[in-house]
Amino acid sequence: MQSVAITSLILSAALYAGCSQFDKAALFPITPEMTGPLYPMEGATVSSGDALTVKFTNHPDLTTTAFIEHDGSVFLPLIGNVTVAGKTTREIHAELVEFYQKHLRALDIVISTEKPDAFVYVAGEVQNSGTLPFRTSMTVAQAVAAATPNLISGDIKSTILVRKDANNPEQYASYLVDADFAAGVGRNVYVAPGDVMIVPRKGIALAGDAVQMYIRNLIPANMGVSYGFVHEVKRISDNAGLSW
Repeated sequence: MQSVAITSLILSAALYAGCSQFDKAALFPITPEMTGPLYPMEGATVSSGDALTVKFTNHPDLTTTAFIEHDGSVFLPLIGNVTVAGKTTREIHAELVEFYQKHLRALDIVISTEKPDAFVYVAGEVQNSGTLPFRTSMTVAQAVAAATPNLISGDIKSTILVRKDANNPEQYASYLVDADFAAGVGRNVYVAPGDVMIVPRKGIALAGDAVQMYIRNLIPANMGVSYGFVHEVKRISDNAGLSW
């Protein structure tokens, strides 16, 4: 009986330490633009030098990644050279669907671009912290997975997403996102250029200003250490109205 009691205490302690505890963390609803597969570049144009990926979900042999040439064109299967520079990814997607649906069945095309001068940053309990090239189709979960999170010491379910505030580029907004690649909501939250994702330590207990200080200490100096924070850390949740 004593052995069972001790085992129960150990299990309880392990469960308690398995979740980062951020005091005053509040639910924050996911906005539509954060979950759109073309966010945030659907309204921006692609240009020469960008890498364009056209993924054919049902015809993987046609999937192509190529850099946009100086003349604004890119070579695609069954089409040849297509002018894409000066167009948005949404416009490119519409044009390609119109063409390929005449030649392919069960058509499902996903367009993404990579800007050579745009990056996201992953820090915290990961093996490969640092910058990743920004891709319009990259989600928070994918970015964290690419950095190889330490699943023993890191709490990927409490990943912190730090993003420049849309209303004030001199400040950051902070969110809590479940970046579990298997089932977390972070699979559907798309990154924006300059985003910082922090995988916190398991068992960490932070409150008030300590939360912001913890975040600030992990943001590289050249990505805005002097920026202020406009929000308390918020939690992005699939279940609005429920605490965690």
